[in-house]
Amino acid sequence: IRTPMWEKIMEVGSGLLSTDKEEIWQIGMSRIPLKRAQTEEDVAGMVLFLCSDLANNITAQSFNVDGGMSMY
Repeated sequence: IRTPMWEKIMEVGSGLLSTDKEEIWQIGMSRIPLKRAQTEEDVAGMVLFLCSDLANNITAQSFNVDGGMSMY
């Protein structure tokens, strides 16, 4: 999700690589298998699932809503 933290990462990265912030954003997105930033709706979908009866047997787990980025 494009957050203030991402904005700071892009600002620092653009200075280090002498490029603009949007290019840094695109580099970051290219490293995600789904090739896009996640949205608030993506996270909300996981929250709704976990609050539903479909998840009534899930305990003590961690779920990454990151488009596959954590696979690398």
